[in-house]
Amino acid sequence: MTASSGHQDASCSRIAALPVTSGLLDSVVAIPNLLSLDAPLVAISWQWLLWTAFHNSFTSLQPSQQTLANSHFAPLDAPTTIALFASVWLIYMADRLLDCRRLNFDLAVSPRHRFAHRWSAVLWPLWSLIFIAVGCNLLLHLRLPTILAGGVLALVVLTYNWTIHGSRTVRRRVPKEIIVGCVFACGTSLPTSINQLSPRLVVSTCLLAALFSLNCMCVAMAQRPSDATQGCTSTVLMFPGLAHCLPLFATSLALLATSLFLLAIVPQQLAVCIGLSAMALAILAIQIRRDTGWMNAMRSSQLADFALLTPLIVLFASP
Repeated sequence: MTASSGHQDASCSRIAALPVTSGLLDSVVAIPNLLSLDAPLVAISWQWLLWTAFHNSFTSLQPSQQTLANSHFAPLDAPTTIALFASVWLIYMADRLLDCRRLNFDLAVSPRHRFAHRWSAVLWPLWSLIFIAVGCNLLLHLRLPTILAGGVLALVVLTYNWTIHGSRTVRRRVPKEIIVGCVFACGTSLPTSINQLSPRLVVSTCLLAALFSLNCMCVAMAQRPSDATQGCTSTVLMFPGLAHCLPLFATSLALLATSLFLLAIVPQQLAVCIGLSAMALAILAIQIRRDTGWMNAMRSSQLADFALLTPLIVLFASP
């Protein structure tokens, strides 16, 4: 072990074990990331925003049309939201726990993976219990179209996990950050698409897929030293020049969302939140590139998911 890797290892251990020692702000950022709670929070935030934005589009209809439309637009109830939150947590936590099987913890490892490895004896039984609870929730409370559509997404996720964790050769050729972004976007738009699958929703989902992919690539950019040391791959390592282009891509996405709103293709609330999140990711990407230490870059990357919580602004600003 080199001196630098030993320093990184010790830093990772301190952050994974005692995030509160870095101050209240660091704890607020680190704890949800360590527990894999940040991604589920992002998922239900955008799920709510999509459903609200497209449901509100009915207000421009005639009263008779509104009655007919609302009869087909099922409410976004608690079981649906809980199912998405828990499903995303299950996917992300399983991914981390499976990653731990092939990581060398004597080298630099991200704090969230070190945490998952340290507490795997607790996390695997907890994961199993939540998996059973989610299955019962799906069968007892969700509508059949939602279950079927969720089943299709589940097959995609299983295929992804087999590809990433089962085949080393295929894993090195798959741009996993883009795949994760697309699947994540489809999952958040699932309740709305079952109610109203329209070209506007498809375009909105594509914008979200681009935004979520950018988020994943910002994290991958911060993890480049660790991934390279561990022999892992990512879209950023596959295309080295991509890291320098992320701020430009994020800014372009914000401009595209604004243009599509002006063309009445994307709802206003959605365009605003995508634009704000994209610009926040652009700033983060620049900061990660400027960070001199690997752990500094990792701490910056922990803010990437918080940059996607802009729907909460709309939630609290709504009358």
